[in-house]
Amino acid sequence: MSTAKLMQNLLLVIIFIVIVLLIRSKKKQSSLSKQEPTLGACVANNLAKSDAQNDGLANAEFSKFPDASFEMIDSGLILFKIKPIDARPFMGYELLQSLLSLGFVYDETKIFNRYDEEDATKTPQVLFSLAAATESGTIELNDIGGFAAPGLVLFMRYKEQKHLSLSFDLMIEVLKQLTDYLGGVAYDCKGNQLTPFLIAELQKKVAVLEENNHYTSDLVDDNI
Repeated sequence: MSTAKLMQNLLLVIIFIVIVLLIRSKKKQSSLSKQEPTLGACVANNLAKSDAQNDGLANAEFSKFPDASFEMIDSGLILFKIKPIDARPFMGYELLQSLLSLGFVYDETKIFNRYDEEDATKTPQVLFSLAAATESGTIELNDIGGFAAPGLVLFMRYKEQKHLSLSFDLMIEVLKQLTDYLGGVAYDCKGNQLTPFLIAELQKKVAVLEENNHYTSDLVDDNI
């Protein structure tokens, strides 16, 4: 076989290898793009109406989160869901003990709030809150022995935060502890299970959000 023929065959082999590598690269990029989290701490439209109800969540339908993508900016909420590992619901006494150990305080809207412990004002800032994943969202403290929830919702009103990134990091830490205490798994509102990768991406996006909304914390600080 002549040298020219060998060079031609070699060139064809190289071209074939390059095409295969390009195809594999595109498939990998496509797969990564599908796994790339959107703002996983997303919100459901039916939660927005709660703002008009004494700032509570009494009538939010927590058990009926749609699967579509939502913009966190619209409702001002960052939200996660907690589901039990098995089919058993979260029981009242165990839930109460876990929440109290994590610094939550029960309020008049029948949900639990985590306050800024360094805020010495008469009305300390609410960092984030927890409600039951039921139609009412409430946790009945008077009947805590008979209370059971199929899931929980941990949420934050991010526009009210003085230091959003710090509040969000604390929220994630509490979320991890709570799922560990109760034997649960944390998800965003689209059903994506929280992973270290997803949490890291969310922290980056929250940092960008905080950077682009300095006026929020500035206004709060000016009113203190």
